[in-house]
Amino acid sequence: MMTAYRALWWVCSAALVLIGAGAALTLAPAAFVFLFLAFATVGGVVRLCLIPDPDARSLREQARLIGSGALIAGATACAFVGYAALLGTGVFLLALPVLGTSPYVVAICGRWLRAWPPPPSAPMGPVMRSLAYASPEYLGPPPLREFGDLTVEELCHAWRTSYIELQRQTRPARVLALVMQRQRYLDELEQRNARGFTQWLASGARPPGNPLPYIAGERLGHPTIDWDELTRGQDC
Repeated sequence: MMTAYRALWWVCSAALVLIGAGAALTLAPAAFVFLFLAFATVGGVVRLCLIPDPDARSLREQARLIGSGALIAGATACAFVGYAALLGTGVFLLALPVLGTSPYVVAICGRWLRAWPPPPSAPMGPVMRSLAYASPEYLGPPPLREFGDLTVEELCHAWRTSYIELQRQTRPARVLALVMQRQRYLDELEQRNARGFTQWLASGARPPGNPLPYIAGERLGHPTIDWDELTRGQDC
């Protein structure tokens, strides 16, 4: 990926340099020649100083590196002058993006970003559970999974907290999703204890109400109503 990006950057930069250098040559040919020779000399000397391990390289390879450095320096300087004559101070608005997107700058930024330590991956569950003592609704509904894995307490807690979340939502799609999720809670509660579920509805159940005493009344020690016993003998 980086190789393709480097090739694309060099092609685009070469096209910009050719256009700018052509403008400088057209506007001032004599100044163009002088400027090109001056910066080509400086670029060749700098490139010679930056050749890694020159003793291990042949004279032909060293000459190629020096020549490419001189050509790039001379052409870039002439292109800058040409764009400056055409754009004025706007030449910096053109130069900064070109330099900022160079493969060398991108590689340095990539190494700098990779040097940062990764964010901590410690679970937040214990912290959230400790805060839940102050507000039971803080935990919110449990994550969506098979409702058969949830306890009755978790189902009832999810039913109540989903109502609080529903009141805070403004996006229609999210509201619809919460309504459907609450319907699934009701279906599961009815499947767990149909009689307790019916008793809860008959007691005047409200959307934020807690059905736990009716769904798990026997286990929690809450009395349940025997509707068959109460209605026995009442038929006309």
